Amino acid sequence: MTQPPNFPHQPSPVQTTQGQPMQAPCPAPRNLCADLTQMAIMGAVIGASGAAGQEIRALQLKQRSARQAVRETLRVAAISAAASAVAGAAAHAVSSTGLTRLAVLLAAGTAVVYAADSRAAASQAAATSNRNIPPQSEPKRTRR
Repeated sequence: MTQPPNFPHQPSPVQTTQGQPMQAPCPAPRNLCADLTQMAIMGAVIGASGAAGQEIRALQLKQRSARQAVRETLRVAAISAAASAVAGAAAHAVSSTGLTRLAVLLAAGTAVVYAADSRAAASQAAATSNRNIPPQSEPKRTRR
């Protein structure tokens, strides 16, 4: 049995183990929402892994309680997930490949983490300053 010739506009058949011709699979269409979700999940896993390592060390040195360590690990995981998703969306909007995409990924991810850490530092500073400053009484007025 001879096979018909392949023309340039037809994909070449691929032989299966049963000897039946099968068309080569086409790549699935990309779904941006699914891609960003995957990036967020990977960002969360990577961020949580790094934070967990640091928090385990802090627990061993008795610098943190277990509750604080879990809270910090979850906080870093959430920030990493958000940074990864935002960076992926920004990079997708700018370029599909190359150094431009990498630069946008790094810049957007850095911006999200910086903003989140700045906000956390400001709220922590406000909470600390409120605890250390005694309530002030009204200043005494002097008569002239």
